[in-house]
Amino acid sequence: MPEEKNVATEDSDDFRYIVRLVNTDLDGNKIVSQALTQIKGVGHRTARIIVEEAEVPADIKIGTLSDEQIEELGNVLEELDEISPHWLLNRQK
Repeated sequence: MPEEKNVATEDSDDFRYIVRLVNTDLDGNKIVSQALTQIKGVGHRTARIIVEEAEVPADIKIGTLSDEQIEELGNVLEELDEISPHWLLNRQK
């Protein structure tokens, strides 16, 4: 039998309907890669890079993530200019 991970669901008390990340409220019902696109300046491609760098599953709802995983997403977002290639960031001089 495969192991079942302790993941929060919408019915549990650990589920967050709103996740605060980088001064932006994200909808907890959206999957991680889609929810990150609600942050200004983060598109689909950038969201995929953030998810991969933070080593967070991209296909689960963001409201089910633990505090440590959300904190790691925030850390990656703050260091995005160092992690991502220069051409990916659309910053005018």
